Amino acid sequence: MTKQERERKVLEELRKLYSSREWRLNNLYHIVNKYGQDEILKLNPQQKRVLIDKIWPLNIILKARQLGLSTGIDIAGLDACLFHPNITFGIIDATLPDAKKKLDKCRYAYNHLPEPLKNKFKLVKDNEQELEFSNGSVITADTSFRGSTVNMLHISEYAKICATAVSY
Repeated sequence: MTKQERERKVLEELRKLYSSREWRLNNLYHIVNKYGQDEILKLNPQQKRVLIDKIWPLNIILKARQLGLSTGIDIAGLDACLFHPNITFGIIDATLPDAKKKLDKCRYAYNHLPEPLKNKFKLVKDNEQELEFSNGSVITADTSFRGSTVNMLHISEYAKICATAVSY
């Protein structure tokens, strides 16, 4: 097999792997684990169930705390923004600092991508509340999205938001 044929075979295998959302979520994205250590995200059973097995256009997740679902959802949002052009992913939380922390997880994962991927999906805007990529996709963190159209929305602490936002 020639060098050119080997390179073509490697590229073909990479295309296959990169076309799998499940593979990307388990192999591309770095996170900081609960011990403060950098590691590649490996979907736990709860994350896999929500993000791969039971994905639906509208998911309301009643859950225990500390299952990694916010991290998994935010990384899945980053993945959607990178591998699909013109996606708007919104992160809503009860407070702006909490929403920004979730955006920081996306930023961390992006900053630790292999260089060829960062070159393909360049970051064109990076501020406290927004990441925008060269393919037109954007991730925004805030406490609401009135008047904005989003393709994917993660609302964290929904009960707390409802309890504090309602006025009588």
